This record gives sequence, C-alpha cells and structure tokens, in this order.
Amino acid sequence: MRDNLAHKFFDEILSASKKIMPTITAIDFCVDKNIDNPSNGNVMDCAMEYKEITAKKKKEETPGTEMVEGINSRIINSKYRLENFIVGPSNQLVHAAAEAVVRRPGSAYNPLFVYGDVGLGKTHILQAVGNAIKERHKDKKVIYTTADRFLSDYIESVKKRTVDRMKEKYQAIDVLIIDDVQFLAGKDATQTVLYNIFNTLYENNKQIILSGDKPPKELTALEPRLQSRFEWGIIVDIGIPDFETRLAILQEKARAREFILPQEVAEFIAYNLGANVREIEGVLNQIIAEYELHNIPPTIDNVARRLNKLSITDSLIGNSTKKMAASIKTYEELIDAVSSHFGIEKRSIL
Repeated sequence: MRDNLAHKFFDEILSASKKIMPTITAIDFCVDKNIDNPSNGNVMDCAMEYKEITAKKKKEETPGTEMVEGINSRIINSKYRLENFIVGPSNQLVHAAAEAVVRRPGSAYNPLFVYGDVGLGKTHILQAVGNAIKERHKDKKVIYTTADRFLSDYIESVKKRTVDRMKEKYQAIDVLIIDDVQFLAGKDATQTVLYNIFNTLYENNKQIILSGDKPPKELTALEPRLQSRFEWGIIVDIGIPDFETRLAILQEKARAREFILPQEVAEFIAYNLGANVREIEGVLNQIIAEYELHNIPPTIDNVARRLNKLSITDSLIGNSTKKMAASIKTYEELIDAVSSHFGIEKRSIL
C-alpha cells in the first residue's frame, strides 16, 4: 500500500502540502498498523465514503424531483413529459387539468384525482406534472411516490416510533403525488396518517395529486372522510384511446426510440391492440429487439406472428388484407368482405 501510494500520488500530495505549508520540501508515507482494525474510529472507509457521496450527488442532480430525507419517494422519470403525452378524446380533460395545475400549483384543481384502468397513462401524466412543476417552479419540493411506498414509510416509522417525524416531513413538501391510492384499502392506520397529511397540505395551499383505478366514490374500502377529501378538487378519468390516439402513441414511442416503423405496420398494431398503452409499448420493444438482435424486419406478417405468440389471436385485423383483396372482383364482393371482416352491417357501409 505504501509503495503504491508513493508511486501514484507523491507529486500531487507534495504539491497540495506545499500550498498549506510552503516550507515542506519532502514527504514520506507511513501505514498505520491498525488500519484494518474495524474498531479504529480514525480510519475512513474511502470506498464507502465515495459511494455514498456519488449516490447523494446523483440524487441531487436527478431532474424533475426534490429528494426529501426520510421519505420513501421514487425518482420521477424525466422521459414523462406533458409535451410527449399524446392527447386524444379519451384524455383531453386530464391533460387540460394537468396544465392548469402546473401553472398554479396549490390553487387550481386541488386535489387533482386521476383515475382509469391499468396501462392508460396515469403514471405518465402524474410524473409529467411533477417534472413540469419542478421546471416552472424551481423552489418547489416535489415528491412522487406510490401507495405501497407510502405504506412502507408508515410501517418503518412505526417500528422506529417516529410517526410524528414522518408526518412532519410529508407536511413540509409543496407538491405531493401519490400513485395507485386504491392499494391503501384496508390499511386503516395508514389512511389516518394520510388524512392528517392531506389536511395540513390542503390548508397550506400545497398541491396534492392522486391516482386510482376508480373514482373516489367507488373506492369503498377507503375511509369515507378520505374519499370525501379526494373529491374536493377535480376528478378526471383517462379512457381507452381510440384508433387515432393509439396510432399517434405508437408512432411517438417509435420516434423516441429512433426506430422507423412502416405506416401499415403501425396501423396494424394500433387496430389490434386497443385497451392498454403499456401493451402497445411492450410489442414495440419486442419488434425493435427482433430487428436489432435477429435482423427480423417489422412486417405485418412478422408482427402478426409476434401477437399470436402473445396470445393476441382473436381475429387479427389486417393480417389477411392482401389475400382478401386479390380475391375480390366486384363492388358487391368488396361490400361483403368489409362487412364480414369488421363485423358491421352492409347498410352502415353504404
């Protein structure tokens, strides 16, 4: 160790020492014989110290969130932004409400409660609002967490007998975002703590943003007083996106991945994957992986096989379009084919 230090850092240490004491002309290295003794309080674990400093610096530099010691928050993902949230008929209201909250946090639509089925964009809009508020109001402390993590915070504080301290930390923030509050069902003590935190934040005009799989009135496993408070602001839902919105979402995600997806393939995917945006993104990820790893091009036939493997097998729309088109000879046959394929009456087509 001594020789290694002398070889690598002699000049640097001598130069630094001279800045403090110019009369120094030479230095020597001595190794403390107790350096490996864990009980030696004067020994610093440099590796651990560096790791802790690096981790702390990384947290501080992470865009879009304010870290608060003692709160089990999640890092807000910087890829979630209002600018790349695709707006359609199913989510226009939630997007407009989110923009209003960003402009005037704590005074416009407080609390903001977003509900909808899994995979429709609730997490995206919540984290996008967190990022936008942090960028626009740099002095705000923004915390994004999930109901599960909030529950973990409470359980840990009970173990350490620091429940009051936990409440104080949450009550000191400016924007509280909690995802999936339905998972607090049946956790009466945790709900009581959230009720107290909610009251303090609301009374001090701090912004509260929540999400759930149902509107507050239907979250019957939550305490009525908590349900009531969730209804104080605005309640907006995210519905199932229509074809055009699904197509735009898919194209935006492909663009973000710098992947060229043929228009007919994008339309084929958008037609056949309707209810879940995460499912659309998952299929896109697999298409990209197949192309990059196995050089399998994104054609309709290849994508259809992938959807079949994922058990999405019920009447894939568009998979046999070319074969069908080749067999159609007359106008009447075209009407029959369209009616049969899409399950609509002929008179609706005409």
